[in-house]
Amino acid sequence: MSATDIETEPHKLYDTILVLDFGSQFSHLLIRRMREFNVYAELLPCTQKASELAWKPKGIILSGGPYSVYEEGAPHVDPAWLDYGVPILGICYGMQELAYRLSPDNVIAGTAREYGLAVLNASKVSGHVDRLFEGIGEDMRCWMSHGDKLAKLPDGFHTIATTKNSEYAAIGHSDKPIYAIQFHPEVTHTEGYVSCPLNSAYKYLPSQW
Repeated sequence: MSATDIETEPHKLYDTILVLDFGSQFSHLLIRRMREFNVYAELLPCTQKASELAWKPKGIILSGGPYSVYEEGAPHVDPAWLDYGVPILGICYGMQELAYRLSPDNVIAGTAREYGLAVLNASKVSGHVDRLFEGIGEDMRCWMSHGDKLAKLPDGFHTIATTKNSEYAAIGHSDKPIYAIQFHPEVTHTEGYVSCPLNSAYKYLPSQW
């Protein structure tokens, strides 16, 4: 290996997924899971400005976090990322951040905190589940950890999965490659996590990015 190869930053050698970190306890696990699928990812603070990044990611994941998006002082992503022109996946807080950015009325405090295992029901459209759930059946156990939830569907989105306490457990944009899920697919508590939506993000979406 030449000295040039050693000095070259990985994101210049490989297609790279950018994970914007909102402080989730699972953020580093998220990176590890992606690399298990031979997808290179880099973790940066959620405050990273799009204009200040010297390289272009192939896709963006907004991580979970311990905050409420509607509270004063809550971290928010640079709006430029949402118009960056690459696929986006929001997880837990990341889902709420996407919805909140479209309208603050989209996110509210839930009446019951959902923590632990829940049964996720994939919605069917024309007899088929969304591509994010291909190969895992209509129902699966997943790991939830949230108190806030979506009050309504953000404009342009449709529901692709529900749970007993979350009627918008997973949503997708009708025209853009933007997905958001309320549960944590990166943890082994999620049934068949190697075949869950994050698996689809690892295996399918990079081929489109």
